[in-house]
Amino acid sequence: MKTTIPVTSGSYAVSADPSTALVGASIGAGIAVAVFDPETGAGGLFITHLLQTRKETSASTAPYFGLDTGLPAFMKAFIAVGGRRDSLRVHLVGAGEFLDTPPFFRMGEDLQKTARRILEKNRVPVAGEKVGGPENRFLTLDLENGSIRVGSPGQREVTM
Repeated sequence: MKTTIPVTSGSYAVSADPSTALVGASIGAGIAVAVFDPETGAGGLFITHLLQTRKETSASTAPYFGLDTGLPAFMKAFIAVGGRRDSLRVHLVGAGEFLDTPPFFRMGEDLQKTARRILEKNRVPVAGEKVGGPENRFLTLDLENGSIRVGSPGQREVTM
């Protein structure tokens, strides 16, 4: 039987247990970073809606809320459970854009570009993306085989 671990915005989960599925819902304009190492079976999911962690929360109540502190902490945790940089697959999901938002308020696009920039700076290639558009996506990362299922309300689920 699968163990399902929900991942909410400002948090992450990592595991190397093949009977685990990591699930993120209502990603919206946020960005989800899903990683899987097919050689070790380690995987993880990180979701955030902010570029930076606010100073008053960074050390105590929400240390992983922003992309700036959350993504590095997430990758360290992924490596700690057995993930390896040389064989991992990374996918980005989310970064939805809603209504006729002026460019200044397009947080999803900024999150996606910043996540890519951080990963590329660390020589971590992005294998796939399901981002942008007016979709409030959800995803499931199955650690049995590394499959990532992505969907949104009223749309058919797809596997990345």
